[in-house]
Amino acid sequence: MFVQIKKYFLSLIFILTLSNTYCQYIPFVIDTISHENNKILIYSDRTWSYFQEYNIDSTSISCLDTTSLFTANWNNKSIFAYLGEPQTREKFEVEILDSNKIFSIPICGKFYRGFSRGHDGVDIGLSKGDSVKAAFDGKVRYSAFNRGGYGNLVIMRHYNGLETYYAHLSKLLVKADQEVKAGQTIGLGGSTGRSVSPHLHFEVRYRDKPIDPQKIIDFEKSQIISGCRLLVDNNKNEPRPLRKNSTHKVKRGDTLQKIAKMYGTTVQKICKLNNISAKKPLKRGKRIKVS
Repeated sequence: MFVQIKKYFLSLIFILTLSNTYCQYIPFVIDTISHENNKILIYSDRTWSYFQEYNIDSTSISCLDTTSLFTANWNNKSIFAYLGEPQTREKFEVEILDSNKIFSIPICGKFYRGFSRGHDGVDIGLSKGDSVKAAFDGKVRYSAFNRGGYGNLVIMRHYNGLETYYAHLSKLLVKADQEVKAGQTIGLGGSTGRSVSPHLHFEVRYRDKPIDPQKIIDFEKSQIISGCRLLVDNNKNEPRPLRKNSTHKVKRGDTLQKIAKMYGTTVQKICKLNNISAKKPLKRGKRIKVS
């Protein structure tokens, strides 16, 4: 009798452990939000997936999977988390900012230097000790002194899949694995690392690939550029921001299917934007709207 009871409790403990493990690593949908032709799925671990309703397919969903954002390629020791990762041919769109999240300018200051070859971010002037704030909600992946030139550096991963870098800080105010809200102070401005005067070096990356922050952020108005989305194409070196009213110049060999795949949209949406028929051939040299 005692042996049977012992086996029962051991089995119960095993089931509970398995259940907890499952809940921890496989989040479930707790809510959905619909907006026009789009749907956003909210998961139990506070992540979300964004995709268009007419693309919903149980066998193939071409959207950003955010369920493992804070477990997969989560490295607190290295500034780059995706080194050696195999590239895929997948294309999808990332919403830079949705109606449920906010954006905060990291620092208001004089704009010194922009994005260029060999300079993967922007430099903004500040005074030593000024508060540097998180741009979006997210989680700190890296918070330490970097000997590669960044000095005191904070790297945050956000719920849209992007990572933001805050370098040359005089003091770190957050730790790795800490959850942070947009606008929360994460460090104090300084001139540590490879820096000759106090300033913030700010980067935006997706899977380690740098993105020009000025293409998605209006630093003069301290806000995200309206309607900006990110088209991720792993065959390209840099994810490409895609804004409302973006157009494509029709080239030889272009088809609606090819263009739709190129911009991560659908033939139906392109036809609706341009008031054209999917059966009508495209005129070479003509510009058509893709968003």
